[in-house]
Amino acid sequence: MSVTYRLTVDLAFVRTGLRRYRRQRPHRIRRLILLWLGPVLIAGAWLHAKFTGAPWEELLEYMLIGGAIGGAASTLLARVVLVRLLKRNPEYGTDVTIHLDDEGLVASGAHTQAKIDWPGITRAARLPDGLMLIRGRIFRWLPDAALQDSTPEQATALVRSKTALLDVV
Repeated sequence: MSVTYRLTVDLAFVRTGLRRYRRQRPHRIRRLILLWLGPVLIAGAWLHAKFTGAPWEELLEYMLIGGAIGGAASTLLARVVLVRLLKRNPEYGTDVTIHLDDEGLVASGAHTQAKIDWPGITRAARLPDGLMLIRGRIFRWLPDAALQDSTPEQATALVRSKTALLDVV
């Protein structure tokens, strides 16, 4: 069985792929809890210091303000930098054909040619509108709208038979 995708790698495609990648991460809830645990604990300590008149109240105020500004700035910077890095990809702005078969993935475009065997793909995720193949922290977003010669069910069956597949709702 083989499946072919034909897609254009543009800004909308890159942003959609990044959103889908963030959505499929299996430990994202745990990371969100850890992300908010520090600020909540600092806010609780600040409230305690405010009502008890502790001398370190001012320090906690600076920590809260600095953490809020630093967190917002780093989130914004990370998103901007990541999109810029992905725009440097030789495939950006071109049409790419991706062929999946029993051997693995073959991607070809105007400037690139890549082949990844199935053992090189560590896991995959089935999202409502496409597949995501993941190799470490590198991913390949394959939207169902880009399928050429088969159905999403056939593509999912092929990927499920070759690697671990996570169903994301």
